[in-house]
Amino acid sequence: MKIAHLIDSGGLYGAEQVLLTLCKEQQQQGLHPIIVSCGLPGENEKPLENEARFQGIDLLVWRMRAGINLKSTRELLQVLKYQNVEILHSHGYKFNILLFLLGKKNLNIPKVTTLHGYTKSTLFSKGRIYRLLNQVAILKFDRVISVSPTIEVPRVFIKNKYSVIPNGIIECEDSKKDYSKRVCSKDYVIGSVGRLSKEKNFIFLINLMPQLLDRFPNTKLIIHGEGDLRRDLEKRISELNLANKILMPGYSNNIVKFMQEIDIYINCSTTEGLPITLLEAMRAGCIVLASDIPANSYVLKENFPNLIYDLTPRSFLGAFNKLKTDDLASLEVLSRELHRFYKEKYTAPRMALAYRKIYEDLRRNV
Repeated sequence: MKIAHLIDSGGLYGAEQVLLTLCKEQQQQGLHPIIVSCGLPGENEKPLENEARFQGIDLLVWRMRAGINLKSTRELLQVLKYQNVEILHSHGYKFNILLFLLGKKNLNIPKVTTLHGYTKSTLFSKGRIYRLLNQVAILKFDRVISVSPTIEVPRVFIKNKYSVIPNGIIECEDSKKDYSKRVCSKDYVIGSVGRLSKEKNFIFLINLMPQLLDRFPNTKLIIHGEGDLRRDLEKRISELNLANKILMPGYSNNIVKFMQEIDIYINCSTTEGLPITLLEAMRAGCIVLASDIPANSYVLKENFPNLIYDLTPRSFLGAFNKLKTDDLASLEVLSRELHRFYKEKYTAPRMALAYRKIYEDLRRNV
């Protein structure tokens, strides 16, 4: 079965990592995934395209002008039909809207979309307009998948074709953390990973560091990632005179190693779909603290309520203080429980099998 995964990628972030993982698992299942990566004419190779080539995933690079370019989309569909693609799987606003506008007579191939999450936008912004168009567009898809039930969808209109398939990541046995090896470490390292953008809310952690250092002087913060807010965040770190305590080394291509090097992984986002880095931390058995937003609470609140905090200094400092002062035996138990929970709920094979069942159901009913 050939599946074309359609995406207009802006980097190598959560949605892209999920897509790469899904394609590798589909290859293991005997399916034939193809990543169709859209961009602008003359645009250089994107990080997703480079990584897909490196991982041996079939790739179709498609460049077309910005906006509602139906002509080029029709041409793309003709190419995919010629290659005997059986499922169109969209990942994002762009292809959701384009496929909707083309209408069913131009397709004759089952359409699936995965909603990876939304970023917050102001009332009359371009982002809000695209989001509203997307809500209409998905009504015409054959299946609509959310990575968590917290993502806003018009469920009353799509209840018979709507599913939740949580993100999954590849197992990595050598990633398992051993907290006994950290107990003699000079520094107590907390860390986070993500795009340096407003919704990741790293300014919250940076502003709290003076209070953390008052209580725990050996604390260090490492933030991996790149983005538009780098200069603003670095300026704030300089204002606080904390350049020796807060490190921003850039994008990391070895998250497994990073999780081994930190004591607590912190998610302080104001919005998420279902954060991959939180799953990667649990895979490593790394202790986590996560903001009380719907996606994080969906993952953690029922089984690990003490690892969720309100986005207030008081709540965060209380949760951090509890973990910092826990004895080593308690931390090791919690580490094992987090790893076990990941293996039960958020592995790549589990995710890929759920998608395969949907594809096969659609193919039977064509």
